[in-house]
Amino acid sequence: MCTRVMIAQWNFATNVTDTNHQKMVDEQILKLKFERASWRKAVTFAWSRIPDPLARRELKMIATKGRSSLTDDKFNEIHRLIAEMKEIYVKARVCSYKQIDGECNLSLDYDLNKIMATSKDYDELLHYWHAWHEVIGPQLQNKYLRYVQLANRAAKLNGFADAGDQMRELFEDEYFQQNMAEIMSAITPLYKNLFTYVRSKLIERYGDRIREDGPLPAHVLGDMWSQNWEGLFELVQPFPASRKLDVTLDMMIQGITPIRMFQIAEEFFTSLGMKPMPPEFWKFSILEKPIDREIKCTPSAWDFCNRIDYRIKQCTRVTMEDLLSTHYEMAHLQYYLQYKDHPLLFRNEAIPGFHEAVSDAIGLSIFTRQHLHKIGLHNNLTDNYDSSINFLMLMALRKVAYMPFAYIVDRWRWRVFSDGVEDMTAHWWELRLQYQGIVPPVPRFERNFDPAAKYHIPADSPYAKYFVSTVLQFQLFQSLCEISGHIGELHTCDLYRSREAGRLLSDILSMGASRPWQDVVRHMTRSRTNRIDAGAMLKYFEPLNAWLKRQNEMQPVIGWITSRDDRERYHCYKAASHNSLGLVNNIFVYQKSLKQEINKNGVTLAYYSDFKQSSDDEKPQTEQKLTIFQKMKQMTKDYWHVLIPVHVITSIGWIAIFYTAVRNGVDIVQLLEYMNFSEKYIDLVRNSNAGDLAITYALYKIFTPIRYTVTVGGTTMAIRYLSKLGYVKALSFKLQSVEPVQSNKHAAEHKKKFKTEYTDRHSESPKS
Repeated sequence: MCTRVMIAQWNFATNVTDTNHQKMVDEQILKLKFERASWRKAVTFAWSRIPDPLARRELKMIATKGRSSLTDDKFNEIHRLIAEMKEIYVKARVCSYKQIDGECNLSLDYDLNKIMATSKDYDELLHYWHAWHEVIGPQLQNKYLRYVQLANRAAKLNGFADAGDQMRELFEDEYFQQNMAEIMSAITPLYKNLFTYVRSKLIERYGDRIREDGPLPAHVLGDMWSQNWEGLFELVQPFPASRKLDVTLDMMIQGITPIRMFQIAEEFFTSLGMKPMPPEFWKFSILEKPIDREIKCTPSAWDFCNRIDYRIKQCTRVTMEDLLSTHYEMAHLQYYLQYKDHPLLFRNEAIPGFHEAVSDAIGLSIFTRQHLHKIGLHNNLTDNYDSSINFLMLMALRKVAYMPFAYIVDRWRWRVFSDGVEDMTAHWWELRLQYQGIVPPVPRFERNFDPAAKYHIPADSPYAKYFVSTVLQFQLFQSLCEISGHIGELHTCDLYRSREAGRLLSDILSMGASRPWQDVVRHMTRSRTNRIDAGAMLKYFEPLNAWLKRQNEMQPVIGWITSRDDRERYHCYKAASHNSLGLVNNIFVYQKSLKQEINKNGVTLAYYSDFKQSSDDEKPQTEQKLTIFQKMKQMTKDYWHVLIPVHVITSIGWIAIFYTAVRNGVDIVQLLEYMNFSEKYIDLVRNSNAGDLAITYALYKIFTPIRYTVTVGGTTMAIRYLSKLGYVKALSFKLQSVEPVQSNKHAAEHKKKFKTEYTDRHSESPKS
C-alpha cells in the first residue's frame, strides 16, 4: 500500500497532468480506507496492557493517530474540507501593485515571495501583504470553523481533550508546552537584540514610518509572515566590505554540474563512514528540470517503503543554495537508509521535526569556509572577525528570527482547539506582538482570519515540529562536533571525514521511531540530558550576540514597547465582534426571561410543534398547545394595530444584530449548533459563499420562531400597558394555551380541578 501511494505521488510530482493527479487521489483514498480498517482493528486490543513494548508502541501509534474514529460522513467531510482549503490557498492570486492592464494573476510561490524578499518600496510591500491576507482569510474562515469542530470531535472520540491534545501526543511529553515555553524564554534575549538592531536599520530606510521603540509592521521584514529576514541581509550586514560566503561563481568556473553536486554530497556522507546511495537512486532520481513536461520543482526526498528504492526530486541549478539543498535532501535519504530494517511504523523520525534537524545540522557543517575550502570550492580560508559576524548575521536572520513565529503558530492553533474560535484573529496578533514584536500594518477585523495566510493552518499541517527541529539541529550539531574533536567556535565546525561523528549519527538515525525520542537525545548527548534545550543554539550565536549588544547600547529600548495604538489595530475590532456576540447572547437571555414572563400568564410556546389532544374521552379536555405561529396569527387578527409596530421595530433590531454579527466575524455556525438547529439550516450558512446581506437574510428567516416569540411577548406587554390606560381593550383570548371545551354544564364541576392541573403543569419550563 505504501509503495503504491508513493509511486502515484511521484508520478504526479514529476509529471503534472490531470490523469496522474486522479491516480494519486485514488491511491490516497485507498490508503485512508486501509488506515481506517487498521484503526478499527487496533482499538479492539487493550494495547496499554500488552507486555511486549514494541508491539504496544505500534498499536498505540495506530489507535491514537488520525481521525478514523469519526463516522463515515464526518470522516469524509473533514478530509474534503482540508482538500478544499488547500486548493483555495494554492489557487489564490492577487493583483499587481500598479494593476497594469488589470493584471491579477500573481501567485505566492512564484511572485509574491520574491517581491517581499527584494522590494524596498514600503507601499508596494504593504499592497502585496494586504492583498494576500484579504484573498485568503475570508474565503477560508467558515470552512476552518467547521474543520475545528470535526477535528475536536475526532480527538475526543480517541480519548483526547481536544485536537491540540491529540497533536501534542506525537511528542510523547506531557510537559511539552511548558518545555517549549522555557526554550522560547531562553532564546528571547538573543531575538530581542537582533530585533533591535534590525529595527534601527529599517528606520534608516523608512524613517518615521518605524517607531524607534515600538514593534515592527509585518510587511517590511523580508517575507509574507516575518519569519525569515534573510531578504534584509544587504541592509543589516555588519561589515559590507567583507565578501558574503557564496561559491556559486567558483562552481561555474570549475564546470560543476548538477550530477557532480550530488556526487559531492554523497562523498560527504561516505567520508563519515555512512552508506552510499543505492543504484536505484542514480537510476530513478530527477536531479535536473525536464524540458518535456511540467514538474513540481520543490526539492524533496522519497522513500518508496520497499527498502530498495530511494530518490530525490530537485530542479538543480549550479548555485550555492542548491549545493546546500543537495546535502539537505541526501541527509533525509541517509535517515531512510539507516532505519530501513525496522517495521514500517518505526521507519520514521524519533520526534516530529527530527528529519529536518538532521538535514539542517549537516547544513551547518557544509555552510562553512573550512568545509568549502577542503572540497576545493573556496580559496580564501581566512575566517576573520568581520566575515564571521557577517556569516552569523545571515544565519541569525534565517534561524533566530524564525523561532518566535515557529513557536506561536501551533500555540495559536492549540488555543483555538481548547478554548474555542472566538477572537481567533485578535489572539493571533496578540501572540505575534508578544513574541515577535510584530503588528499588522493596517487594522484587522475578525473576518480577515489572518492566520490562514500561512499554508500550514488550512492544510492541517502541524508546525511545532519546525520549532523543535530548529533547536535540535544545533544540539545535534554540537554533539557531533564534540565527538569529532572540534576545537574553536561552534559555527566554524566541519564534520567532514570524521568517522566518530559518522558512527554517532548512524546510531541515532538507526533507531527510527522504535524508541521514545528522549532515549535518542540521551544517546546523542552521551547521557548528559534527555531534554531538548536551547544551550547549543545560544552558544552558536554567542559571538554575534556580543556584537549586537555593543551595537544596541545607544538604542532607547532593547525589544519593543507596546502602545495603545499597537493593540487597537486589532483589539478594537476584537471588542466589536465580542460585543456583537454579547448582543446576540443578551437577546437570548431576554428571550428566556420573556418566555418565563409569558408563561406566568398562560402562554405555552411550542416551536414547530402541533398540539396533541387527549384521546381519553372520559377526561375533560382542558387545553390545546398552540404553536407560536398560531399565536401570532390570532394576535394579528385581534390586535394588528399594536402588533405591527412592535413587529417592525423588533425586525429592524434583528436585522441589525444579524448584520453586525456577520460583518464582525461572529461564529454563526457554532451559535446555530449550540441552539440545536437542524443541519439543513446550518449547512445553508456553513456552505454559503454569499455576501453579508444574503447571510443576514438567511439568519433572519432561520430565526423566525424566536423572532415571533419576541414579537408576541412584546405585543402582550404593550397591550397590557395600553389597556390600563384605556387605549385598547384587554386581551380577549388572554394569550392562554387553555381553551375550555367543556359544556357549561360541566364547566363549574371541573373549574377547581383544572386550575390545579394547569398550575402544576406550567410550573415546568416549556419544551421546544
